[in-house]
Amino acid sequence: MPHALGLRRSAAPWPLVAGWLAVAFALTGCSSPPPTHEEAARALLASEPFRVARLETAAAEAPGPCPEAMNHHPEWSRWTSLGIARVSTVVTTAGAVCRLAVEETYWREAENWRHRIPPDNAPARGEIALPVGVRSLVRVSDIRSVGNGVAEAAFEWQWRLNQAGQRFGIDTKPLRGWAQLVRDESQWRAMRIELGGQ
Repeated sequence: MPHALGLRRSAAPWPLVAGWLAVAFALTGCSSPPPTHEEAARALLASEPFRVARLETAAAEAPGPCPEAMNHHPEWSRWTSLGIARVSTVVTTAGAVCRLAVEETYWREAENWRHRIPPDNAPARGEIALPVGVRSLVRVSDIRSVGNGVAEAAFEWQWRLNQAGQRFGIDTKPLRGWAQLVRDESQWRAMRIELGGQ
C-alpha cells in the first residue's frame, strides 16, 4: 500500500510538465548566447561583401586615333602610365579606333580572380573590369546579443590587393564595420553589413 501511495505522489500531471518544458524552452531561446568571435568571423567571411572583388573599370575601345580617344577617357592615361595597360590604334572598315589592352601579367592575374565577380556585377559590353582587391577581416572587436538568436558585431577590415591593386595605390588602412548576425538551424549568418569607407 505505501508503495502504491509513493507512485501516486511521484506522478506529475502531464499538462503541468508540458507547460513547464515550454516555458523553459522559451527562456532558453531568449537567453541563447551570442556567437563567439570565431563564429562571427566565419559568418562575415562567408558574406557577399567579403567574397566579391573590388573592380576598376574602363572602356575597351573608343572611336578615333589614340591621342584623340585618350582625351575622352582620362582613366586610360592612368592605366597606361601605371603600366597596367597599353593603347593601340586599329584601322577598321568603319575607321580608326583606339583599343585598350591590359598587360599580360595583370590579365592573367585578373583571370584567376574571375570567380570573385558575381554575375550581376559583370562588366558591360565594351568594358574592361579589372579585379584589384578583396576585403580582408582584420578582427571582430565587439559582439552584443540582442536576443532571439540575433546579435550585432563590430569589426575591422581592410583591402587585400593583388598586383594591379597595388599599382593603383588603393588605400589599405583598416576600416570599421558593423553587422547583424542571425542564428539559423546550424550556424550564424551575416544578414546585414555596413562597411565604413567601402
